[in-house]
Amino acid sequence: MTAILEPPTTTGRVEPAPAEPAVTPPPPAPVPKPPPVAAARTRQPRARPPLTATGIRVIGTALAGLFTVGLVLEPPPDGADPVLPAWIGVLETGVTVALLASIAGFLLGRRWALGAGAAFGAGLLTASALCPTLDHHVLAGWWFGQLAVAAVMVALPAAALALTRRAEET
Repeated sequence: MTAILEPPTTTGRVEPAPAEPAVTPPPPAPVPKPPPVAAARTRQPRARPPLTATGIRVIGTALAGLFTVGLVLEPPPDGADPVLPAWIGVLETGVTVALLASIAGFLLGRRWALGAGAAFGAGLLTASALCPTLDHHVLAGWWFGQLAVAAVMVALPAAALALTRRAEET
């Protein structure tokens, strides 16, 4: 019976059946690329320039000039000094302390003077805004000029703090 199942050979050796051709899988589908990221989101933040002691002193000089302009704009009071609430005394004390601190810091060329200068400008802006409401002066054109000067006195040191970094010590 084995003779029927085996192919005839002369040597009696059984030859293996031919191998079936290997089936290669189809290539994988291409993976879609993610959309490009917008340039604004990938842009690195710009390095802030250093602020040296000389630059701090220049800002202090500018604040002193602005303070002088604000004093020149203010007219003399319209009558007797009004009775001011106690919290105005606290505000005036805070403005005076900020003034003294900023003067010391600007003379030394220290970066913290910018914070004291911004606090001084904010106190002056508050005092200028309250002046007509406390019957110290009558509202007039000078008041708008003084408000603008005080606003610049807040913005200048605040912008210097935000847009610059501490200068490296050498």
